[in-house]
Amino acid sequence: MQTATHPDLTVETDNTTRDDAPGAVSPADAPAHAPLPGRPSHDSVRAKILEAAAANFEEFGYAGTNLRKIASDAGFTKGAVYSNFGSKPDLFCQVATERMSGAGADVFASLTPVLATAADRHELVEGLGRALTQSLLGYTAWELIIAEFRGLAPTDPQVAAGYAALSRERIDRLIELLVTSPLLAELADPDLRSLAAGALGLLNVMAVDHIAAPEVYTEDFITEIVTHAVEGLIR
Repeated sequence: MQTATHPDLTVETDNTTRDDAPGAVSPADAPAHAPLPGRPSHDSVRAKILEAAAANFEEFGYAGTNLRKIASDAGFTKGAVYSNFGSKPDLFCQVATERMSGAGADVFASLTPVLATAADRHELVEGLGRALTQSLLGYTAWELIIAEFRGLAPTDPQVAAGYAALSRERIDRLIELLVTSPLLAELADPDLRSLAAGALGLLNVMAVDHIAAPEVYTEDFITEIVTHAVEGLIR
């Protein structure tokens, strides 16, 4: 019996099995990327780290989250976090992207029927105002963490690079949805990009204001603000 090491965990292996034993698979016949018995796959490791990271970021915010605790909660070493994600900003951006439109939540799901059924520009603007507000109210916790992350960017080059990449990803994903509307598909790319970036920026600010002063920034008030902004951005 000997101990086999792995960046993510330690596994005990038994060398008494002969290559010619019944059912044995020679190294040449084994799948190239198959995980060893008892060793989790690369995708499984990443998924568990992302899940633990999301829970920690939501509970402690960006600055208060510790990579060692994320690793412990996921059942791996801190080295496993670095080997899979590189840095804390990289991990945060990946989690935020997953939370936006991955398995965690489809933030913009409420936009789809509006974009598909709006009969004219007025109906589209009104529908987008309501749908974007609904998406905001279901995502306020993460918008608040993203605002915290953005606030660190001016003094942290890694965070700045991560925030820039995350912003591009969020804008591109929203544009992919917007162009499904026949009323928006013919807009020039700069106009679509302005609409997506403007909507996301406004929603982030409104999320923070809604959390800080919900009696002022009510759902109806936010809907009115977002609707007017969308109307101005769609030329």
